[in-house]
Amino acid sequence: MAWIMVAVFALSVTIWYVTLEKTPTRLKLITGESGGLYYQVGDLLQGIWSEQTGAKLEVLTSSGTIANQKALLSHKADIAILQGGAVSLEGLSIIAPLYPELVHVIVRKESDIRTISDLENRQIVIGPQHSGMQESAMDILRYHGIEEDQFEARTSYFMDMETDPNIEA
Repeated sequence: MAWIMVAVFALSVTIWYVTLEKTPTRLKLITGESGGLYYQVGDLLQGIWSEQTGAKLEVLTSSGTIANQKALLSHKADIAILQGGAVSLEGLSIIAPLYPELVHVIVRKESDIRTISDLENRQIVIGPQHSGMQESAMDILRYHGIEEDQFEARTSYFMDMETDPNIEA
């Protein structure tokens, strides 16, 4: 009878070991534009991942959150950095939040813009195409009754305000 218990235990351990999920030796992480914050976070994760697992983490660039979501759903990437609230997470799993993403509205010091509603008929940066920044900006503008045809959209990063005096917010 003891040999049956040993055999069952040995068979159980064998089945457990054979079906045990192993860490992949290579993963693709899709981030954002080269030089952007998501790319920088991905670059840091790459070093940590390699150090901790010995596996390769390939950091890919993209235009942002929307492109990252599509890459995950089409299996072109294994892991992605997404801006929370900017896209549907249906069909995806969340590993961990990296940091809270606050929305800031930046205007020039001498501007008469005081409220979101004041952005109507202005030249404003809403973020790069397919980015979470753009999705969030459009959600906020629509919430305040401002549609896409009621302002001049600049699809770039807010830092362009430093070099382009025509950008108002």
